Amino acid sequence: MCAINIVKPGMIKTRALFQYVYCPLLRIPNRPSWCSGLNTKMIQIAAATLKVPFEKVLIIEMATDKTANTTESACEKLLAGIQPHMDQCNGDYTKARALMSAWMAKVPLQASEVVSIERKAHGLPDHDHPYFTSGAACVLVEVDCWTGEHKLTSVDIVMDVGDSINPAVDIGQIEGGFMQGYGLATSEELEYDNAGRITNGSISGYKIPTVHMVPKHFRVKLLENGRNYPGQIYRSKGIGEPPLLLATAVHSALRMAIDSYRGKFDFIRLDSPLTAKRILAACQEK
Repeated sequence: MCAINIVKPGMIKTRALFQYVYCPLLRIPNRPSWCSGLNTKMIQIAAATLKVPFEKVLIIEMATDKTANTTESACEKLLAGIQPHMDQCNGDYTKARALMSAWMAKVPLQASEVVSIERKAHGLPDHDHPYFTSGAACVLVEVDCWTGEHKLTSVDIVMDVGDSINPAVDIGQIEGGFMQGYGLATSEELEYDNAGRITNGSISGYKIPTVHMVPKHFRVKLLENGRNYPGQIYRSKGIGEPPLLLATAVHSALRMAIDSYRGKFDFIRLDSPLTAKRILAACQEK
């Protein structure tokens, strides 16, 4: 379970800037996506709210004169001003003359919105996280107790992402996040010399997950009828980092396999990452 939006009550949560420019095109500053597919979702939200085709929405580079974080309310604010001019063109957003009409009427063609969570309206505690992204994982591993090598053969994940804006993107992020966590739990280890310098600072020495480590059976499902509080955009949930935590299931599965081989289920220290060397040492521990 991963808490989302760890901020104090009353603090600014999101800010958005939208611009209608000639073509017509909606420009949205991008933001660090952290491999979460956020820019894709930003395009979807803006296009759905403004009722324009996806291809009419452009993500531009973020800079200090722009802010990011798409919010539905900013799109609605922009739409309120230009809607009368669009109605004159029978709702055809592709006609530049409608935007020109709005510009000539001094209607702002950009909108910036600052949003905070209305906690009381949604029944949220004043000093708690707005929501949690949670999930469950079941994994199957095979361990060679003579060499310490192991193989991840099967992974099943169910994740609660609320009402998913883009299921394909969310499933991809869950798969990628889990594999990243799998690497942290089993292969990614920094090594240092006596002077404190990293000795394996290259791809040949620092072992990150590869495509060959992806299990043959890798199934991801989104929790059906998942919901979030109404104030969250489309009742969706953040999905960037939470799946990484599910990879701790691999560490637990390796521990169970080692205990089974030893014939003992007492506590032994198993530091992460559980490399082949550590697994072999644990299997030989009496």
